[in-house]
Amino acid sequence: KELSSQVPINDTSPPDITFVQPNSPDALVAIKTYDIFVNITDDNPPLQGDVIIRVSNQSTILFNSPMILIINSIWRFTWNNITSYPNQQNYTLRVWAKDSSPNKNSEWSEEYFIFVSIPSSPGKLQDVINIIFISILFASVMVFLNKKVLGKSGKKKRKRIK
Repeated sequence: KELSSQVPINDTSPPDITFVQPNSPDALVAIKTYDIFVNITDDNPPLQGDVIIRVSNQSTILFNSPMILIINSIWRFTWNNITSYPNQQNYTLRVWAKDSSPNKNSEWSEEYFIFVSIPSSPGKLQDVINIIFISILFASVMVFLNKKVLGKSGKKKRKRIK
């Protein structure tokens, strides 16, 4: 009987994953860097490296990335390069977590959808093109005015000669 009391009871429940941010499905993302937070609770909390976020569009898994434990049971993923993915699209977020019990229970979160709509701003190339255009326009105006001034001064000289 003593031996049976020493046998550990195995944890059979998977981690419970709740999105903190986005805080509602179909969230709108309009910034170039977005933090995603989840709250993961379990009797045997996940260890670093045992929580992964999956980002996909309608047809393709774009990437999986580890999440970072920031405090207590809150995990974070910072999506830094959103602008390298197509704008004006829906993306699906899912989080997978594995607890630290001997059974290594794991679970996927529900799907969360975000809509990425980042206002476009002119890039450096557009700035260079604008500067070149303004320079050409300015030079053209200067040439035009120069011809008018030179043309008038040439007529005055001819009149004096006659």
